[in-house]
Amino acid sequence: TENGAVTVSGGSIAASGSLDIETPTGVTMSILGRAQVGILGLTLGLGGGQSGALAVSGFGTAILNTGTSGTSEIGGSGSGQVAISGGAIVTNTAGAVLSFATGGDGSLSVSGSGSQFDTTGEIDVGVAGAGHLGIANGATVQSGGNAAAPSQGFDIGEVSGGAGDATVTGANSLLTNTGRFVVGDAGLGSLSIAAGGTVTTTPGAVP
Repeated sequence: TENGAVTVSGGSIAASGSLDIETPTGVTMSILGRAQVGILGLTLGLGGGQSGALAVSGFGTAILNTGTSGTSEIGGSGSGQVAISGGAIVTNTAGAVLSFATGGDGSLSVSGSGSQFDTTGEIDVGVAGAGHLGIANGATVQSGGNAAAPSQGFDIGEVSGGAGDATVTGANSLLTNTGRFVVGDAGLGSLSIAAGGTVTTTPGAVP
């Protein structure tokens, strides 16, 4: 979508391509009301000067992202924001990237009991840009677990010039990973665990 605001409430949609959310003036898409959406890739704020936001909310509301790679790209050279709340679930058959290019900014917020963002592959928080991940109030984010690439996992601040931060806060809030777990790779990274939040990774330990 390229203009204004779009709301999907209830029903079922099976897209034949990727969901691309961006415009120079900003655009917001909301998915709620137990809507079921199938997509073949997800991008927000991919191009420089572009911005896009996606809000997914409510129990029974779900996005299944398969695509060729099933990747979510949240902020490329532009700005992208994804907010998942109220028990909604977003599932990716591959990984996710929060800001992969210089000058980009990507943020993912997952909040509320039952809310989930699941990947089968690596989550990169701040590759060459600025990435932000927030998990709160009983939400869950899952990364890694790709049998074809078992080293894929979770990485904050992947390359030089990139920066990322992740916060896990509140009872029953969980970041769970299978594969490598890196905080501050070639870039800058920070991880905060507070107020009963939990981070687990296999193998190894959280730095």
